[in-house]
Amino acid sequence: PAIAGGRRLVSRDLSGSVDSIYGLNGPNPDLIKFSLDGNTNFTGTVSLVAMAVLVLASVLSIFRRFGFELWYIVHIGGALLAGWYAFIHGADELGAVLVWWAVDMGARYVLMAGVLYPHKASLRKLPGDIVEISFPKPATFEYEAGQYAKISIPRIGFGQFHPITISSSPRDPVVTMHVRGLGRWSRRLGKLAERQEEVAFLMEGPYGKLMIELENRKRYKMVLMVSGGIGVTPMVSIANDLLYEHQSERREVKKIKFVWALRSVELMRAMADRNAGITGGANVLDPKSASEVVDLSVYLTKCTGAVDEEINDIDAGVTKSGRPDMDEIFLEMKRAAREAGEAHIAVCVCGPSKMVDACRQASRRFSDGVFTRDGV
Repeated sequence: PAIAGGRRLVSRDLSGSVDSIYGLNGPNPDLIKFSLDGNTNFTGTVSLVAMAVLVLASVLSIFRRFGFELWYIVHIGGALLAGWYAFIHGADELGAVLVWWAVDMGARYVLMAGVLYPHKASLRKLPGDIVEISFPKPATFEYEAGQYAKISIPRIGFGQFHPITISSSPRDPVVTMHVRGLGRWSRRLGKLAERQEEVAFLMEGPYGKLMIELENRKRYKMVLMVSGGIGVTPMVSIANDLLYEHQSERREVKKIKFVWALRSVELMRAMADRNAGITGGANVLDPKSASEVVDLSVYLTKCTGAVDEEINDIDAGVTKSGRPDMDEIFLEMKRAAREAGEAHIAVCVCGPSKMVDACRQASRRFSDGVFTRDGV
């Protein structure tokens, strides 16, 4: 290395083994050349850039909404690139992470999707741009109410696994999922369902866990369920599972208040049309077959004269116009719980963020002692 005035003019790269004249303290400072100068600098730069692209693509949701396929490829490829070059760079610990990642991928995509689970599913186009995906429940597929699975249909996106909530009860002999045409992939699925009744598909999962201990049968005998639009799918699964346990005398359920806000009657018809499975012939969305413990309220947020006539065809007693008043609903449940001698109400909600926030605020407002045992 060159010496001037007794001072070294070059700096060493990150590995400390090879001098670089492009360092900040070198004779020819150049950030770009320094980033690519030498094996250690080059691998570190590639890994850093790959991670930066991953973060940027994840933060900006526009990439996932309008270019999911490209986002997915970039995300997987970028993660592998960042991990591999970081390993070469000197982060030896990442070797174990990459091995564990490979084991996880093998378990999910090879064992689950390729071996244990069915490879064929039935498609049915329903009103409201809804597609029902169904298949006989195999003994190898166990799930809880409210969970979701990731599915891939090669005809409309090979290698793309999309998270879809399971709408059937865990005890139903047929697993069902309902998808509404909201994005590019789901709209392709709708067009496919118009042409084919059966497709090849892959599945992995199930995933997810309720944030409330609904399995606590002694604590929660009163349940309030609020959903918006297609967010009703996990609520239907949970409610029908509770109905089955109540009717089979496995647990006591005193009341299920089921609130559903949606824009069109078509979506209600589509969801109520599904088979009730083995839940004693009861479907929480069917007022004629549901148990006496169910209090169903359906709110049509966009109601016209034509829709008013259709309401009477369904059930005018459970269907209302406008948006649900959360304060009124929570206060009603609180009174019912006190009359029934219950101190706790389980609240489950799935819908738009405004609806979730409204339920969260109402839960806090109408709870008597959040940090005590006073309950409602």
